[in-house]
Amino acid sequence: MLQKQRFVIRRSEESAYKNFLLYVEEIYKSTVIYPIKYIYDVPLGYFENLISYKKEDLKNKNLKEFCENQKQLYENKDGNQLCFCCYCTQSSIFPLYSKLKYRRKKLLCNKKDNNENVILTLSCLKKKAEKYHGFYVHKSSNFFMLNVTMQQFDLNNELFINRNVKNMRILKR
Repeated sequence: MLQKQRFVIRRSEESAYKNFLLYVEEIYKSTVIYPIKYIYDVPLGYFENLISYKKEDLKNKNLKEFCENQKQLYENKDGNQLCFCCYCTQSSIFPLYSKLKYRRKKLLCNKKDNNENVILTLSCLKKKAEKYHGFYVHKSSNFFMLNVTMQQFDLNNELFINRNVKNMRILKR
């Protein structure tokens, strides 16, 4: 059974956290929580380039090495970009724990067009100075307790872009 709830967290004007609209998914007793803005604007709204590669483009080269070479090519061409590899799997099974990751892969790997030939997408972001904050969620018997930490995340951090880590999400300051 899948339950979805939205919460608005209000803080004082002096707080670094002011107002956040959060989205909570509870799937089989695992809680995934993240800002709504993260789904739609970060990182998809920041992409400068989305380059798709098919098997023919690799010409029997190692997939990881090929992507690293393409990454460096685009990053060196414009020093204000940071690129990431998204490896496309042929399986279209909806993942249990990450609707966000599924939506990103669907977009990046052209699954919506049923183009099964795309095996790699290189996504390049403009470098930003914005900082994000992490928080943990604990499920009590009838409410969610939010434990905010002051750990910062950089928009240019590859872990932030590519991972949807269970029970830890990213907040914009």
